[in-house]
Amino acid sequence: MTSEDQERDIESKVRIVVDTFLENPSLTNAELSKLTNVSKSSVQRYLKDDRVSEIYGDDTVKMIEEANLRNKEEGRRKGGFNSTINNVSLKDKHGKYMGNVRK
Repeated sequence: MTSEDQERDIESKVRIVVDTFLENPSLTNAELSKLTNVSKSSVQRYLKDDRVSEIYGDDTVKMIEEANLRNKEEGRRKGGFNSTINNVSLKDKHGKYMGNVRK
């Protein structure tokens, strides 16, 4: 069990992270981490914490989940785009894909 002081400290950090996220929902967890001085893993944990629902309501929880999903999809899209820019596909003489080589 955590003490009352620890609970207040965690709730304070949850509020800081969520308030910062609500101000700019396009921020990644890494960017939130830098702005709030909270580790990336804690940012992720605080955004999914049960206290968010208690403090801000279920609508905010749903909005955070949707924004995180959009950010995740955007990151995957950028990663795939960068991969095609930075790599050359290798194919055998029959045109079968064999892998990538860095340019």
